Amino acid sequence: MPQHQTQQGMSLQEAIMTLNPLYGFYKELEKEQLDDTSISSTDDSTEVHDIELEVKFSTVDVLEFRPALGDNPACKVGPPITISQQPFRRLMCDVDDWEEQRGIRRSSSQLRLRRKERTAILSHYCSFREMLERQKEMWRIRKSRAKSNQELQHPSVLKLLNHFFANFWANLTNKKRPLGPPSHLT
Repeated sequence: MPQHQTQQGMSLQEAIMTLNPLYGFYKELEKEQLDDTSISSTDDSTEVHDIELEVKFSTVDVLEFRPALGDNPACKVGPPITISQQPFRRLMCDVDDWEEQRGIRRSSSQLRLRRKERTAILSHYCSFREMLERQKEMWRIRKSRAKSNQELQHPSVLKLLNHFFANFWANLTNKKRPLGPPSHLT
């Protein structure tokens, strides 16, 4: 396998290891698991017997959070809703008991709350004025994003972005490409 070098002279694997400190841990764990397999030789063939790993859960830890006024601009109608940062109740129970009493899983459409439902829930935790202010703020963010999106669709911006990402990838994989702005912008 070819070793790619970054612009700073480190291998791609070294770059990944500096970005993700757990990478080395997982590689060591993988080596240990390979060392733990038993190899037996019979005649001219070699057999590898893998160790079967098993995970079991005994308890479920359920944290309950109060609803709070959200900040998601994707909520186009009504106030956005989220959960508070601190749980107000904790429940620990046996996995089997939890699965029995939990009931049927709801679909994603059943998990969505309509504007009236969100407003009714949030009315216990914030004022109607706060909800309106948050809706205005989310509208301003959506409007700003739409404007930015339109500006990004301009042909010269698209060419510049394509050139930037081509250079970025070329430098990452150590391929020779001219640096600097595209010729049409100079």
